[in-house]
Amino acid sequence: KSNPTTLEMGTNLRDLSLQNLSDSLFLSYSTYAKESEYISPWELELTGEVLFLSKKFVAVAIENYGFTGGAHPYSNTTLLNFDLKSGKAVQVLDFIRDKKTLMVLAEKAFRKSRELSADENLNEAGFFWDATFQLPTNLGIAQDGLYFYYNAYEIAAYAWGPTDFVISWEELGELFDKGKIAYRDWETGV
Repeated sequence: KSNPTTLEMGTNLRDLSLQNLSDSLFLSYSTYAKESEYISPWELELTGEVLFLSKKFVAVAIENYGFTGGAHPYSNTTLLNFDLKSGKAVQVLDFIRDKKTLMVLAEKAFRKSRELSADENLNEAGFFWDATFQLPTNLGIAQDGLYFYYNAYEIAAYAWGPTDFVISWEELGELFDKGKIAYRDWETGV
């Protein structure tokens, strides 16, 4: 049985069942429609995609998009990586043999994706407010390499939108321990 509540900032959505979440969303919209002079439709969309699957490991991208009034819609992508045997989430950085080298490769790929020169100040270009490159919180395994994803607002103003890029398996070389994810099984489709 659902016990809907009006959704407010700070509501821990993980504490709600899907039915309760759905009912709470409709209750929140009804409350908004009754109290607001200007009524606009709300929209929510949630999608998922498997980025990588082997006998030991799966990586997925969960994308959500919504508009509940305001200047613009919002969106967010979360990359999740799981050990299939334990069912537990794993951190991609645990598969990296040299994080300093990864930082160098990632910054180079980031600059290329945003068409920034190697010596261009990141802060002056509108990224990383403290001008220091950082890895995203969203790292995932993909078919063609290690997938990096920065959501809008994470490293720049909303107008810049999200930033994503892949560092290929060839570029990563021995930096990434592919044996831990049964990469060969995935490569051959087994």
